[in-house]
Amino acid sequence: MRQELNRIDSLNMARVNLDTITKMDEVVRYFDNYGTSNERMLAHYLHGRVAADRNDIPRALRYYRDAVACADTTESDCNYAKMSRIYGQMANLFHQQRAPRLELDAEQKAVYYAWKAKDTLAAISFYSHLTDPYDQLNMIDSAMYYSENARKMYLAIGRTDYAANLLAYISAQHIDQGFYEQGKKEMDEAEQYGSVFDQNGYILPGKEIYYYYKGAYYENIGKLDSAEYFYRKLQCSQSDDRQEGASHGLMSVYHRKGNVDSVRKYSLLYTQAVDSSWIRHSSDEIIRTQALYNYGQSEREAFEKTKEKLRYQKLSLCLILLMVVASYVGYVLYSKQKKRTKEQLTRINSRYVGILSQFEKTSGELSQLKQNIDVFREQKENENAALQRQLNDYISAGMLSNQWEKESKITNAPIIKEMHGLASRVVKPTSEQWVAFRKYAEHTMPTCVDFIKKNPLTYQERLICLLIRFQFIPSEQAALLGVSKQRITNLRAHINEVLFGQKGTSTLNENIMKI
Repeated sequence: MRQELNRIDSLNMARVNLDTITKMDEVVRYFDNYGTSNERMLAHYLHGRVAADRNDIPRALRYYRDAVACADTTESDCNYAKMSRIYGQMANLFHQQRAPRLELDAEQKAVYYAWKAKDTLAAISFYSHLTDPYDQLNMIDSAMYYSENARKMYLAIGRTDYAANLLAYISAQHIDQGFYEQGKKEMDEAEQYGSVFDQNGYILPGKEIYYYYKGAYYENIGKLDSAEYFYRKLQCSQSDDRQEGASHGLMSVYHRKGNVDSVRKYSLLYTQAVDSSWIRHSSDEIIRTQALYNYGQSEREAFEKTKEKLRYQKLSLCLILLMVVASYVGYVLYSKQKKRTKEQLTRINSRYVGILSQFEKTSGELSQLKQNIDVFREQKENENAALQRQLNDYISAGMLSNQWEKESKITNAPIIKEMHGLASRVVKPTSEQWVAFRKYAEHTMPTCVDFIKKNPLTYQERLICLLIRFQFIPSEQAALLGVSKQRITNLRAHINEVLFGQKGTSTLNENIMKI
C-alpha cells in the first residue's frame, strides 16, 4: 500500500489528472489503521485531490478536512509542508466558489505552515495569493499591499521571473488609477521577465486576462484600434469571466468610437456573459454552503484532536507523579507510626476542649436569641410586607410581560432569523426570501403593513419600514438591500418625514414600533 500511496503522490506532484484513480478508498482505509499521522494525512489529502479532479468540490473539501485532522502538530516530525499544500488547495477551491473570506483564512494558514516548514518559496507564493481574496472583497489597497510585498520577497531571493508575474495585476491597478506610463512600464517588464507568454509568443493558459489589461491601457491612452485588437484576442477564451471582460471592453471601445450598432451588440453579449456567470455561481451556492460546514468542522476536529493528545500527556504525567508521591507518603507513614499515634491522641484531646468551648458559646448565643426573638419577628414581618407590595407591582405589570413575549415570538420566527443570518454574512436575500418576508409581515403585522402602503413610499422604503418593525438595525438594512449605510440614513430620514412629519432619524424606530 505504501508503494501505491507513493505512486499516486508522484502523479499528483507531476500534475497528472487523478480522476481515473480507483483505489483511493482502499488506500485510505489501510493507512487509517496502520499508518503514521503523516501517512494518514497524505492519504486523505490525495483522496481530496482525486475528488477535486472529478469536480466533486464538497467531497474534496471534506477529504482535505480529514487530512488536516490527521496532522499531529505536537510531534517533531509533523509534515508542515504538506499541511501548507492542503490549505493552499482549500484556498483554491474557495476561490473557485467565490468565497473570498474562507479563501483568505485558508490562504493565511497555508502561509503560516509553509514558514514553519521553512519552505520560503512556497510561503511567498501563498503570500502572493492573498491578493485574490482581497481583490474579490474590493479591498484594492490590501491587494496591492500583498502583491508589492510578495514581489519584494521574490526579488530578495533572486526570483525575478516570479516577481515579474505579479506586475500584471499591479500594472492593471496603476492603469485604472490613471498612471498610464507607470502601468505600461510594468507591463513591459512582466512580458520580458515573467511567464505570460511561451517561447513561441503564445499566451499561457490561465493568463488570458492579461489581454484585458493591455486593452484597457490602450483604450485609456486613446489607441482604440489597439485596444480592440487585445479585447478580441481575449474574446477567443471560453471562460465566462473572460467573455464578460472582452464584451465589456469592446462595448467601451465602440462607445468611444460612436458606433451605436456595435455598442448595442456588445452590450447584449456582455449581459449574456454576466447572466451566464451569475447562473453558474448561483448553482454553486449549495456547494459553497457545504464547503463552509466542512471547513469549519475540519478546524474544530483538528483542534479537538490536539487538545485530546495534550490531555493524555498531562494525565500520564500526573499518574507518574502520583505514584512517586504515594511511595514517599507510604515510607513516611511507616517510619513515623508511633509519633503519629501520639499526635493523634493530642489532637483528639484538643478537639474535645474545642467542642466543649464551642458548646458553651452556642448555649450563650441561644439564650441571647430567645431574648431578642420579638425584635427579630417584627423585622421579618416588615420585610415580608415590603416583598408583598413588590409582588403586587409585578402582577400589575403582567400585560407588559405578555406583550413582550408576543413581540419576542414574532421577531424570532424562522424567516426573521434567516434574514438576520443573511445580514451577518452581508448577503442579499433572493426574491423568494423577500416574498416570504413580506407575507410574514402581512400575516403578523397587518395594521403596520396597511399604514405603510397608504403612504407615498418607494418599494425600497417600504422594505426598510418592515425591517425596522422587525428590529433590524441600520447596518443589517444596508447589507440586505445592498446599499451603503449613508444611503440607509437618507432613506430613513425621508420615511420619518413622510410618515410622521418629523425630521431626522432619531425618532423613526420608536414611531414605527407604535404602529
